[in-house]
Amino acid sequence: MIEKFGVKSSDGKILISHLGLETNMYNNREDEVSTNFFNSKGNGVRWINDEKEVAIFPSSGRIIAYPTPDFTFVVVIYHPMDNPDFAAPNNAVIYNKDGSIHHRMKQQKLVSDLAKKHLKDYSELFESVYWAHDKNGNVVMAVEVGFNRDLYECRIVDTNTGELLQLLNFGAT
Repeated sequence: MIEKFGVKSSDGKILISHLGLETNMYNNREDEVSTNFFNSKGNGVRWINDEKEVAIFPSSGRIIAYPTPDFTFVVVIYHPMDNPDFAAPNNAVIYNKDGSIHHRMKQQKLVSDLAKKHLKDYSELFESVYWAHDKNGNVVMAVEVGFNRDLYECRIVDTNTGELLQLLNFGAT
């Protein structure tokens, strides 16, 4: 099980995450640690598995990461879109609790009316990851797929297969 999940700056500063449903793990941090974190050149993510620290750091750029609600996987979104490790449109990776790659997510057909109307020549990319409620009230893993520069759709992700499932919402950023 994934324990003590947090983000880490490129200079080694740890910012303990505030995990929760529909919660931004970076909220309410105005101290020196968070200032140094956000001013660093890059970031990674770390957690404890079987009493050992597991860390994921991109060779450049930043990542957005969140553990699955059952704490068995970590979904990582790599930024910017031309990230040398995992470039868009397939810039999302599902990691096992030991840090090995479980699945590299592939971009799939978008289903929202907004995407059908506005998806033209712009590439899609995975933008964010978090917990959300599905239509039955269950806590699920959600990813936002950005397209056409400032539009997105939020979908449930099956972390076993990397498949995008039910549309949760869509809009403009």
